[in-house]
Amino acid sequence: MKPDVNQHLQSMNKALVEVILPELESKPFAKEQASLISASLQLLVEVQEHEFHYIKQEYEDTRTLLKDWAKSLSPDSGIQQWESITGLSYPDLERSDFLFIKEATPKLKSGLRALIDNAMPEKGSMLDNKLQTYIRRQLERETSWLRKTGFIDNAEKIPAINDVLISQAASPL
Repeated sequence: MKPDVNQHLQSMNKALVEVILPELESKPFAKEQASLISASLQLLVEVQEHEFHYIKQEYEDTRTLLKDWAKSLSPDSGIQQWESITGLSYPDLERSDFLFIKEATPKLKSGLRALIDNAMPEKGSMLDNKLQTYIRRQLERETSWLRKTGFIDNAEKIPAINDVLISQAASPL
């Protein structure tokens, strides 16, 4: 047997839609809740296999932005200033295992938050433009990831997460 999470999720959703939902016609609240569970299963079918690529792209974008930001700080003490502001050692992170990246990304984003709070780039500067691109790319990933939740306007026009990740990987920050 080859474990296939998508197949399992699809089977669960099919049973829910074909067997359970019809039995809930006289129970509108239960039917609504079962429909939400079905929508969640459909979301998981689309996104679960892309979790590693999502977090890896987020990690790469954040690391790239932080490296450029560190270079823009005082030439004499850029790295020391970066470490002082962010509370992190300068990221020379090249490992690619999922658990490491999953744990490192929030730390990098915390450092980014500290830089935004304490050393915001000049409006319109190259670093500011890169920060705006970083934010746009993050929003593209998040919106695409959540497009099947029912909370995203015009969700049918939003590309699937796989397409967004392929596009972003092909054009690094």
